[in-house]
Amino acid sequence: MSLGYEFVERREFFRVEGRVRLHYRKIRSDSQELEPNDQLGQVSQAKSEDVERESLSLDQMPAEALLREILKRIMAMEEKLDALWHFFSTRWPAEELQLVPALVNISGCGMRFPTKEKFQVGDKLEVTLELPMSPGHLIRLCGEVVHILEPDGRGPYQTAIKFMSVSESDRERIVRYTLDRQYQEICSKRPFVSTS
Repeated sequence: MSLGYEFVERREFFRVEGRVRLHYRKIRSDSQELEPNDQLGQVSQAKSEDVERESLSLDQMPAEALLREILKRIMAMEEKLDALWHFFSTRWPAEELQLVPALVNISGCGMRFPTKEKFQVGDKLEVTLELPMSPGHLIRLCGEVVHILEPDGRGPYQTAIKFMSVSESDRERIVRYTLDRQYQEICSKRPFVSTS
């Protein structure tokens, strides 16, 4: 028996419009931006193989060979530190990063926001987001472009992404923000009733 209505689209999370501050950038598709385990693991694995090849204990080495081994290990540590520095400097924004106010459509699984550039479906974007309810806390996430709305000749592109990588605590912050925005909208539409 039909009740006379049907759900056309089911969403996992509510979507709301709201003003946030954000910064975005396209993630390069080359191998320069690996996941931390890949990028740091490659350096670590290469250096541990070098150490295994020369398996003499340090106290058995002559002084000159010991000095060479110490220098080699220092260089290996410096390469690991360089890899860490590169990873963190490209993944996380510097302090001078400018967050720009933007009107977004957001949910716990994705968002749509204005971009100057026209991205392609499938592009990966890194987004740094600051919600009004938690100023100072930056949410860093990675998303895949799923839709682009063309401008009508006088506005920016509207780029929609689905979240691919976001921490659960940050997703909870986004969901709390959407619920708060919904509550504000309901309260603003409710007629004022005087109790006197």
